[in-house]
Amino acid sequence: MKMIPEKLQEVGYYTVQCGKWHLGLAQQAFTPAGRGFNESLTMLAGSENHFDQRDGLSLAGQRSIKHVDLWATDQPALGHNGTYSAELFGSYAVDAIRSHHNSRRGQPLFMYIAFTITHSPEQAPQRFIDLYPVSWLEGRRTYLGMASALDEAVRNVTDALKATDMWKSSLVVFSSDNGGPSLVGGSSFANNYPLRGGKGNAFEGGTRVLTLVSGGLIPTSQFHRKLPTSGHVHFADWYATFCELSGHAECMDAPGGGVPSTESHNMWPLLSGQTDASPRTETVLEYRLGKDNFDGALLQGDLNTLSAGRRAPATGGVPSTPTRRPSCQWTRLAARQAACTTSPLTRPSITTSRPCTQT
Repeated sequence: MKMIPEKLQEVGYYTVQCGKWHLGLAQQAFTPAGRGFNESLTMLAGSENHFDQRDGLSLAGQRSIKHVDLWATDQPALGHNGTYSAELFGSYAVDAIRSHHNSRRGQPLFMYIAFTITHSPEQAPQRFIDLYPVSWLEGRRTYLGMASALDEAVRNVTDALKATDMWKSSLVVFSSDNGGPSLVGGSSFANNYPLRGGKGNAFEGGTRVLTLVSGGLIPTSQFHRKLPTSGHVHFADWYATFCELSGHAECMDAPGGGVPSTESHNMWPLLSGQTDASPRTETVLEYRLGKDNFDGALLQGDLNTLSAGRRAPATGGVPSTPTRRPSCQWTRLAARQAACTTSPLTRPSITTSRPCTQT
């Protein structure tokens, strides 16, 4: 199937990506440029030092040698590392907005900003750490300092959209890919209270995050709404939502070969105030089938069902089956939270921002 930047390119959008990628790097076709982005400044792997952009993984087993993980569209971003990541990727986004305004005015823009903070390692400039009491745990102060650095970067992007007069025709989505890290085996300084769990598990603290939708398309009368009143929204739903807003004629992309079409719901009626209920009422949050074990999580209605068990060895091509009844836990969801927009008069510019983890 095609990723959303490819779909938007087909209807005339210019597409920009910056920040974390972590969706493939073995060949050019797997990088942002190969997946539909006209330009990008990206970290291809999963984590790195936030000050020098050196990968946390070692080369050829030599832990003392760490390479720079920074890629500019179709080549290494030589000489561009060495700036704190929030400033590096935030500044790139601001420059891309200004450049688009100056050289491609009138062409719709899709920008995906995946900030690498507040992902580990916990690192922040001292001026952000100093915003928090010295009596607090050092790790917690640093983690919150990262969040403050993220706040500043997002403000700069917002200011750039307003300064170029692009805010009036923009839809801005701010979301996270998982809950904050709390007891995940490494440094864990997030706080997902009152939700249980955090990054790395399927409890609400790990899978339920806030999403804010803003931009000049939203009338002030729509501010502060909390949606949906029933159902829920999954990150995959932005695919159909953005595609429909762009005016594309075919948004349920079907790869063929027996592979079903995209399982994505258009959330624009919900966000624009046409309805308060989400069309999505069920989502598979997790399904892992190992050699000896399996576990899964299903969000259905207002229940989150978690299951785990052991499998018997498969023989003669017979599917493996559980050797014991799965253990299940039903967790009733807490009050829901989200935000909304209104319908656009013209094709909007779309900016998405995904911090890796948030408090």
